[in-house]
Amino acid sequence: MARIPPEELERLKAEVSVEQLVVAAGVELKAAGKDLLGRCPFHAYVRGNPVSFKDPTGLAVFVGQHGAFFSSDPLQHAAIVLVPDNPSDFANMQIFQTTNGELATLGGQPSGYDGGPDQFGMLVGIANYPGDAPCKLHNITRVQTPAGMTDTQFIMTLLSEFAGYGNNLAYDPFPLALTDTYNSNGFVSGLPWGAGATPPNLPGIRPGYGNPIPILPYAPYR
Repeated sequence: MARIPPEELERLKAEVSVEQLVVAAGVELKAAGKDLLGRCPFHAYVRGNPVSFKDPTGLAVFVGQHGAFFSSDPLQHAAIVLVPDNPSDFANMQIFQTTNGELATLGGQPSGYDGGPDQFGMLVGIANYPGDAPCKLHNITRVQTPAGMTDTQFIMTLLSEFAGYGNNLAYDPFPLALTDTYNSNGFVSGLPWGAGATPPNLPGIRPGYGNPIPILPYAPYR
């Protein structure tokens, strides 16, 4: 791959405004002290409208994935992306506060070894984990809202399950049903199952996705 000479890089840095490039790409920047902040462009499903995070299909729940250990890893880590059609219903919830009710993610991570019998610790649910940001995911695929539910009710049910999970299942990166171990992919597939939805079948290899965490189905949100 050809390299740009150092002197040319310095000239570009001096002559080209990064701020103007970002704005020209359609990202709205807002002042935050001495810095400028812009939202992560979510091109996978907003189809040219990455700044507002509005989904033109009207659907509100997605599953995406990224390399489990490095970006080109064939083994994939999955995460849930929530994009409410009615952000005002969620704006006061803690996990949505930084996006004013427009975007949040749900996923699982290992707690790490704590001296107990489980080598990797426990599987813990984490909202808005930096590695699960939508701009770091690919193969983002919608999850059909269960029949008889609105999108708001579907998200509320997922959030109820997320909050009700006790972080009490043993973690293993390659779990087996016979050993009662689970991983982040089983966490992501288990929440939709418990809400009455079917997790999408994404391309690639996702260890544990077919071994969902055991969540009792919640009654539809009222």
